[in-house]
Amino acid sequence: KDQVFKTQIQKKTLNPVWDESFAFSLAGVDRQFGELELICMDWDLLTAPDFMGQVRIPVSKLHKFVNRGPVLLPVDTNDAGEEVCGYIEVEFFADPPALDYLMPKRLTPT
Repeated sequence: KDQVFKTQIQKKTLNPVWDESFAFSLAGVDRQFGELELICMDWDLLTAPDFMGQVRIPVSKLHKFVNRGPVLLPVDTNDAGEEVCGYIEVEFFADPPALDYLMPKRLTPT
C-alpha cells in the first residue's frame, strides 16, 4: 500500500524550507522494484497547485543515502514531461533492521 505524507504549505517564499520529518515503513515494499517518490508542488490560493519537480529513488538505491547526512537530489520531469530544474535537499535515517533490509545482499559461495 502506498504511504503518502504531505508537508506544511510554505507561503510567500521562493526558497522554502520545511524541516519536517516523516517515518515510513518498508514492510511489504519490494526491494528490487519499489521506489520512493518525492513530489514538489507550488501552492496557489486561487488556482490548482503547479508541478515543480520530483525525485524518484529506487528502494534498491536508497541505502546510498541513509545515515549519511543531507543530500541534494536533482528534480526530474513528471510523467507528462513538464520541464523543471532545481534540487530537493533531504536526509534519510534508518534503524538497523531497516538498513539491513536496504543493503544489497551478497551471494556467498556454498
